[in-house]
Amino acid sequence: MRQVLAERPFTTEGHRKMRFLLRNKGMRVGRHRVLRLMRENNMLVPQRPGRPHGDRTHSGRIQTDVVNELWGTDAARFYTKEDGWCWFFGGVNPEVS
Repeated sequence: MRQVLAERPFTTEGHRKMRFLLRNKGMRVGRHRVLRLMRENNMLVPQRPGRPHGDRTHSGRIQTDVVNELWGTDAARFYTKEDGWCWFFGGVNPEVS
């Protein structure tokens, strides 16, 4: 694995790519073994801590304080060229006119 990494232009690789590179050299190695060996020898790509899109749990309130109050029901994330990543929050107004 160190020889394969020395031949690559990058300093680190992930275990999946390493397994693919080893297979190209004629070495068939299991993915769990490659992951374990790379982890033990500190050869894995550094990972960012935490979730990239924030906390997935509901950290706010879901219930309203009064009846017939407008409240959000769902959210969706989407990308636009002009604004980049945006959020859409759908809302329901249970008020009957």
